[in-house]
Amino acid sequence: MQTSTVLALAAVVAIVLLAAVWPRAAAPRHAGAVGAAAQLKVDGMACGACSTRVERIALQVEGVQEAVVHLDEGHARIVYDPARTTPAAVARRIADAGFKTGVLP
Repeated sequence: MQTSTVLALAAVVAIVLLAAVWPRAAAPRHAGAVGAAAQLKVDGMACGACSTRVERIALQVEGVQEAVVHLDEGHARIVYDPARTTPAAVARRIADAGFKTGVLP
């Protein structure tokens, strides 16, 4: 076999093995999210960094599977496991970070 063929084959094997053992937590938390959904009103966001921060805060709450913040509209949509958290708990965490928030009906 040629050296380039052996190296290419070794690279493919390495990628397949790495994909098999890569931690599943590295996948985006919103991929395939199933659960209850809620809308939160979020005031005090002035820029994209603020909306990214709110998303990160929401995703740190155990049980939140997805968080999408709409800066222009001033709200966030979360998908969560009702057995592990509530929209009010997520809103409290966001409020603790300095944003005015509440659960929308």
